[in-house]
Amino acid sequence: MKQSPRVLIISQALAPAVGGSPILMNNLFSAYSGEISAISGYPGERIDPAFLPTFPTEYYNPPSLPLVGHYLKRYHDSYLKYIHPVLISRMVKTIRSWKPDVVFSHCPDIDYFICAYQAAQKCGVPFYTHMHDLWEENHSPDSYIGQMAVRWEKEILTKSKRLLCMTSIQQQHYQQKYNINSELLPHTIPDEVLDRSPQVFHETKDNTILFTGTVSRVMNLDSLRVLAEATPAMKHDMKVMLCTSAKHDDFRKFGIESSSWDIRWMSRDEVQQLQRQTGILFAPLSHKNGGMDEVRTVFSTKLLEYLISGRPILVFAPKDSFHAISARQGGWALVIDEDDPARLASEAWRLLNDIDLQMNLVDGAYREAQSRRSSIYAHKLMQLIAEDSQKKGNSYGVISAYHSQ
Repeated sequence: MKQSPRVLIISQALAPAVGGSPILMNNLFSAYSGEISAISGYPGERIDPAFLPTFPTEYYNPPSLPLVGHYLKRYHDSYLKYIHPVLISRMVKTIRSWKPDVVFSHCPDIDYFICAYQAAQKCGVPFYTHMHDLWEENHSPDSYIGQMAVRWEKEILTKSKRLLCMTSIQQQHYQQKYNINSELLPHTIPDEVLDRSPQVFHETKDNTILFTGTVSRVMNLDSLRVLAEATPAMKHDMKVMLCTSAKHDDFRKFGIESSSWDIRWMSRDEVQQLQRQTGILFAPLSHKNGGMDEVRTVFSTKLLEYLISGRPILVFAPKDSFHAISARQGGWALVIDEDDPARLASEAWRLLNDIDLQMNLVDGAYREAQSRRSSIYAHKLMQLIAEDSQKKGNSYGVISAYHSQ
């Protein structure tokens, strides 16, 4: 008799690769007590050696061949589209030998996602889709990813045993698009991180507005343009800092004046320390000219660190976005939903000078963080897998080693 459900994770993006999806997967499965194994793609050069997967992972690395080995690694992601049959064959072999109860994969890392679905279908194993971001809505139909969305999205999402969504707004999106009833499996924070975080307000005299994360044309580029327009209107002692891989030259190409901004690239530990000391944590989403379906449905990975920083969050986002709706309902951030640089400047100044408001927002942020405790959703996932496996005729005792908060 099996003691717990077996999950085979198949994802192009897992630790030590740096990014939202690897962080999300590590956080969720850090509290999963069932059997886990994983298949991942070549992590590339943008890795954090200290950021390790929380489950056994096999990497499909390019072969180290003389002369061409370097190019195979450098252009790994570009040629994945040409080797789907090879990937599917390797995945099928692993599925048949390890015999998982569920194959779990996520979008939008589409090559491994598409291949994982086909391999699971060949083996008759239930397939779980976890939508980290939207797919079809985020890409031109003329692009490779857009073409694959037209070919595969409806089939994979409607034929998945479970569709797992990141936000309630994303659930509504797929209910309306495909009439799918989905499960909520959101961004989570590991129990050990919450338990060691002193849930206190960090008072500071710092007057900086800090943005951390990726600059994205789809998600936040035009909101950062508004921030640039708001900067001259801010009080003389206010500062803007960005911890991102984009540089001043990149912003100039985007037509954004960033010369007064302090832009840095820092390690995760350094960023987290900075977030505990900074005046305001800035969470922007595009009001226009972006991927508005994605903006409406998304929850940004950086907010997980913002929520436990002890400093107030300023959400600058459309009023129908999950960010704005959740922040208002939960009281975990000050929300500005007007696409107005003058309003952004004045509200930022008000927040910097209102300690009571800051403390209330930090209290709300800690409540939101606790609601995202990893063990809560790892337990939910385990129950879903156990239920689906039992329907196949399997039976086992589900180990319950969780502490719901």
